[in-house]
Amino acid sequence: MKTQILLAAVLLSGCTSAPFLVATLPAEDLAAVSDYNLCRAAYSRHATRTLELEVRRRELDCSGHLAVAEARQAHALGVANYFNSSAFKAPVPQTQQTDCYLLGNVVRCRQY
Repeated sequence: MKTQILLAAVLLSGCTSAPFLVATLPAEDLAAVSDYNLCRAAYSRHATRTLELEVRRRELDCSGHLAVAEARQAHALGVANYFNSSAFKAPVPQTQQTDCYLLGNVVRCRQY
């Protein structure tokens, strides 16, 4: 039992810097978050007004994280554009059945 509790504590403590978890912290607890993890959370899809205010209060330069966030957003936009494009929605070509010869026997096969 002690081993399971210790294992759970170790596994869960490794996730405390995840942007989602940082974004759920109240304003008082954000003071304990490192600058790196605060920038990651502030420019993630989980960003909140509280995170933005904490970044301003600390006067952090999160430009590196902003560049990563912009690249992620551009990629997501490109994927969305592809799935909405006519190339993705192009109809599947219809196949025609014809007679084919296999070892002297006539069989039905599809022609693409």
